[in-house]
Amino acid sequence: RLTDMSNNQSQFVSFSVTFRGVQMSPQQQTGVQQVSQHRKSKKDSWTSLKESMP
Repeated sequence: RLTDMSNNQSQFVSFSVTFRGVQMSPQQQTGVQQVSQHRKSKKDSWTSLKESMP
């Protein structure tokens, strides 16, 4: 069930990136991808931090 959710999420992300890419230059698109990657890694580290807490 969890894997289903993450699969849908990645599909949605790629869709939104393609959709935005229509109005954006490749350079801007890369910036957006970098920002979302950064947000994701920040969220992951925060989640693992909470999980490691007693």
